[in-house]
Amino acid sequence: MTGLNILIVWCANLRRIKVPWWAKICAKLLLSRIPFSYALFARFGAFRHGRMADVGYALAVFQDHLSRAGLGTLQGKVCLELGPGDSITSALLAKGAGATKSFLVDVGAYACEQVEVYVSQVPVLVAAGLPCPSLDDAQSNADVLARMDAQYLVHGLASLKTIPDNSIDFIWSQAVLEHIRVHEFFDTLAELYRVMEVGGIASHRVDLQDHLDHSLHNLRFSSAFWERDWWADSGFYTNRLRRNEILRCMTDAGFTIVAVSSDRFSRLPLPRHKLAAEFRTIEDEELGVRGFNVLLMKGRGGSWSSH
Repeated sequence: MTGLNILIVWCANLRRIKVPWWAKICAKLLLSRIPFSYALFARFGAFRHGRMADVGYALAVFQDHLSRAGLGTLQGKVCLELGPGDSITSALLAKGAGATKSFLVDVGAYACEQVEVYVSQVPVLVAAGLPCPSLDDAQSNADVLARMDAQYLVHGLASLKTIPDNSIDFIWSQAVLEHIRVHEFFDTLAELYRVMEVGGIASHRVDLQDHLDHSLHNLRFSSAFWERDWWADSGFYTNRLRRNEILRCMTDAGFTIVAVSSDRFSRLPLPRHKLAAEFRTIEDEELGVRGFNVLLMKGRGGSWSSH
């Protein structure tokens, strides 16, 4: 194994190796400047975009969002997943749940292209009560998507703008909203609102921890530094918006907040004096939110319950 391969494998395991958060940043900054494809990095497990290629994990996430939304199935519905990450497994999940069409929207073509991965997932989903079509003769991801009546769109906000108004019944995302660049965040929510049908439902899981050490190390940096393109494109970016800022953006975009459930740090993981000045005055109640689930609706009123 070459020295470069060793570095890639080491970086792939950064979350499991006990190394300082700043060393993880340095390693990712270095690797992100190497002109290799995402597929090569992903083969070693570096810069992986989620765990949706793991059918057990993907199924649990999908069922959790359906349950929160109060949906037993997606029979006759059109749905959209924001940020499918390293697979198009969500297309199989949606079809198995009865969706007539699904859109998978991401900012890049990160999905695994090994068709046998999806072929092997079909019997697992059928056994779980999601009877998606057979993929035994599929030769490519395009075949998989066609069989599942799905579209995989990989240009982020620009892709959302191609979806017709009032055409989506159900939207979900899993630890994705925190990765959207600050300057595109509201526009992304506005597009999600535009494409949603009146009475449609959205379920989002948002992770507010840093993606380095499950802490708040990302709040050490000023926005002027953190939002620089060369820094934000290095594989550890989060927009650092806090829960109430995100909820405010959602209501400003037009959504009705139906329910919010938050989980918290047992105590603040960093002393305030180590945070950038712009974050030091945030109240403990808000700064201590580690992540949250939010259920949204377009129109038809609704009440906001929070815990």
